Amino acid sequence: MSIKVAIYEDNEPLRKSLSHLIMGTESMEFCGAWPDCSSILENCSNLTPDVIVMDIDMPGITGIEATVLISMSLFLLSLKTAIKCSTPCARAQQDTC
Repeated sequence: MSIKVAIYEDNEPLRKSLSHLIMGTESMEFCGAWPDCSSILENCSNLTPDVIVMDIDMPGITGIEATVLISMSLFLLSLKTAIKCSTPCARAQQDTC
């Protein structure tokens, strides 16, 4: 059984790298990658990812706001999805953040 993963990241090179990493991992199923969270509820409802990798600092709906929306939706739908949020500092792998 594979883990279904969706990506929400506005940085295109990072989004592509993460997408390739997930597509190349045998135990993971790539659900898709989006540059913003505008359709996150619809995507999650249709694709039912097990894990969402999401940037916090996103245009429009932020990753934190999207996490709240998903959490409320999951509570109502009784779905089980893990959400991993990343920060610009984590992406840059800086020790000073």
